Amino acid sequence: MGQARRPRGFVGFLGAAVVALAVALPPCIPALAEQGSITIHQRHNERATYDAFLVVSADISQDDRATNMSWPDGKTRDVVLSFLDGQGYGDWLDERHPGDTQHDRPQNAAEYISLMMGSTEGDGDGARVPQTPEGRSFASSLARSLAASPDIQPQHALADTPFEGPQGLWLFVTNPQGTTAGDAGTAPIWVPLGGSTKTMYEKASVPTLGKQVREDSTGEWGLSADAHVGQEVEYLLTGSLPETFGSYSHYRYRITDTLSEGLELSVPNGSDAAHAVLIRIDGQEVAPNGRDLAVEEHDGVLTIDFADLRSQAWQGFDLDGETTITVSYQAHLTHAARTGAEGSENSAVLTYTNDPVTGGEGITSPIPSPQVFTYQLLLHKVDGDTRSPLAGARFTIEAAQDGTDAAAAGRYVQADGSLGERPHEFVTDDEGTCAIRGIDEGSYVIRETASPDGYALPTTGIAFSLASELSNVQPGLERLTAQTGSEIATVLSVDVRTGTTTLEVRNAPSRETPSPPATQRPIERLAQTGVGPIALPLIVTGALLVAIARHGETKES
Repeated sequence: MGQARRPRGFVGFLGAAVVALAVALPPCIPALAEQGSITIHQRHNERATYDAFLVVSADISQDDRATNMSWPDGKTRDVVLSFLDGQGYGDWLDERHPGDTQHDRPQNAAEYISLMMGSTEGDGDGARVPQTPEGRSFASSLARSLAASPDIQPQHALADTPFEGPQGLWLFVTNPQGTTAGDAGTAPIWVPLGGSTKTMYEKASVPTLGKQVREDSTGEWGLSADAHVGQEVEYLLTGSLPETFGSYSHYRYRITDTLSEGLELSVPNGSDAAHAVLIRIDGQEVAPNGRDLAVEEHDGVLTIDFADLRSQAWQGFDLDGETTITVSYQAHLTHAARTGAEGSENSAVLTYTNDPVTGGEGITSPIPSPQVFTYQLLLHKVDGDTRSPLAGARFTIEAAQDGTDAAAAGRYVQADGSLGERPHEFVTDDEGTCAIRGIDEGSYVIRETASPDGYALPTTGIAFSLASELSNVQPGLERLTAQTGSEIATVLSVDVRTGTTTLEVRNAPSRETPSPPATQRPIERLAQTGVGPIALPLIVTGALLVAIARHGETKES
């Protein structure tokens, strides 16, 4: 930390108490007990235990005055003084006691520790907890020095349970074995045990991480959206730092975002994942540099890794418990996307340094994962009279302008559900069916471009619309409805679970001129030989006379 800074206009509350070194207590003050007691309550942690280090033994009065100070033992003295010497303790002593040798006196060490921790009077949550980032960092460093010594064995305290120990100046820190993955170590608690402070709250908090997806029809961020295959979907991750960020000497902050099957990170052509994300700290854009901030993507797993937010690279950002870190990027649906209520999700977790003393690692609890939904249209082509399936019918599907997705209007659904500039023809199979997967909600115009043999081609398109109701309380597809205004089409069913709408399209047989009866065909053939209409009665009359004459000859014989 370098040379110590002098206090500005006041001596900390504990510092004032320590300055009153060895002052005899007035007779009216009762004799001091040898034991002190304190209870530390939890805030954010589910459970926790604490390591308690007695730094300086002392008698502590009810107004927190410390007298009769001594070192608990030689090992503690050596560790504490060695640490303080690296924190400017010698320079501070030279200013206060020039030419005097008071290096080893516990009174001086206790006063300097109090000064460096920045203890202040009037803190209702425990006046002895370091209040400034610098004070918390100093306390954490002292705790690390004590914990690193094999010759110093801390006592153990349980959360929400009274701890009793010899009176003196104590430093409480979280025991790393007593925290779960979602917990965090407390900022060190510096307290005169045996004085007025009987209860305190741990100074422990964890960072947070949230994730949202933007629904294109409304432009709003939430937990649910729907899209067609190939569509760019926007995601936003929002993270915070812990209230006790200043207690840490190093702080790793790593976001791991896993895209499910059917979602793929959109990376600019010829680029990489580092150029596919936009990272901001309190609104200021930061670029990955591979050292202090790295962005990578492998097999659908996107990682944004701040190696150490306490390093010099981030000093200009004034990071604290109010800092907001955001990550935004785009991903698109592929043909492997699941249709219907199952949706396609991408989950994110935050891994972080969770203990200012041990530098342990924590991970956030699972957060609701935004889901993107897509749908399927099942066209069923049938005979208008018999409802028999018709194979070989061809259709194109055009996205119509309905105000929800202006970019889609006038484009055509392709074989994989994406939208393109040129029409794609879907053909019904032997069952009279064709499936169109990966479409978004919205309005469409279905046009039949070729009908089966013997059936008339419709002259107008089929107006078809699909509407969804999405949940943002929890990710989910609550409702799916479809309708058509065409006389030759009917919505048979809508299945929310599978996201499938079945649309029946009817075709009428062609109405061609009927063939004449067999008795008329010879006349037609005669007419086709070129004999005119005037000669036709004469030919018929002659034929009758010949028939009568032959009949008479038969009778005479």
